[in-house]
Amino acid sequence: FHMDGDVNVKARDLSQFAALAGQDIAGAVSAQMSGQVAPLNGTFDMVLDVTGQDLKAGIEEADALLPGTTTLHLDAARDTSGTDIRAFTLNGTAVDADAKGKISSTDSDLTFRAGLDDLARVTTLVSGPVTLAGDARRAGGLWDAKLDLNGPDSSFARLDGTLDPKTYQFDGNASP
Repeated sequence: FHMDGDVNVKARDLSQFAALAGQDIAGAVSAQMSGQVAPLNGTFDMVLDVTGQDLKAGIEEADALLPGTTTLHLDAARDTSGTDIRAFTLNGTAVDADAKGKISSTDSDLTFRAGLDDLARVTTLVSGPVTLAGDARRAGGLWDAKLDLNGPDSSFARLDGTLDPKTYQFDGNASP
């Protein structure tokens, strides 16, 4: 079973699906996908664009991140050798993120960045912007990663080292 083509979906009022979702969802969404998908073997090569307006997930912390317009763009492919994220972007009033790279069970190379305009949207303990950026590479069983976290009032943390995903043991340097 293989699908090749374009799909367009619009839902002007997501609250109509709240009972089905089991959550108090709301907002509007439109999505366009073009490419090839083979659901039975899990492969695809596609471009997906989604635009949401005033989305609500029925979860207070998530809802605080979704006001206004939120857009998602994904250009990716998956085959038997792994997943190739050619481009991923998420842009919203409160959050933004981007990523690209290749992920497989043996070798991976991923670059990413995510930001939140104000931590006060999700906690009363601190306010101000936060970003997380990094590179992660997997060769064999271990991940080599460099992560930079920048927060309010010039706070930051940097991790640089190797992670064993089987034991969650991190060997490297951490600096504030």
